[in-house]
Amino acid sequence: MDFNGKTQTIMSNPITITLNSDFAFDSSHSITTANNQDTYEITWKLTNNFHPLKNITATADIYGDVSWQEPENIPAGEIKYDPLTKKITWTVAQMPENLDVLALPLKITLNKKDPTQNTLMSKVKIQAEDTVTGEIIELVGEEISLNNKPTP
Repeated sequence: MDFNGKTQTIMSNPITITLNSDFAFDSSHSITTANNQDTYEITWKLTNNFHPLKNITATADIYGDVSWQEPENIPAGEIKYDPLTKKITWTVAQMPENLDVLALPLKITLNKKDPTQNTLMSKVKIQAEDTVTGEIIELVGEEISLNNKPTP
């Protein structure tokens, strides 16, 4: 309606709106210290409720003199750690819409503290394909700093 109260029809090009899934990533960690070594218990959590997803990958780099402990419980997909490049890669083939949470526990021990080192883990890069829209969803998670307190 215009300011005179009359209805007007306006022609325009069609507007296309794409609604991708509500895919999200969260990372939390806690630290335990024994024998002058800090062990970081990290949880990567994927959440999704709207559309099924496929080809999900999450990658991060680890820094410093560390020991990687292979996870005992992988909720889906597979986890790979390359000790030469110190890169963690989690791949999940698909996440159906009725599976709303995947939580991956990781454990990394910092063997020797380096006073010049500020970061244990790089920002996590996450990518997934929305199976309904065909769009690629890209997310970036927080890094794990050696100077900050653990996340709850």
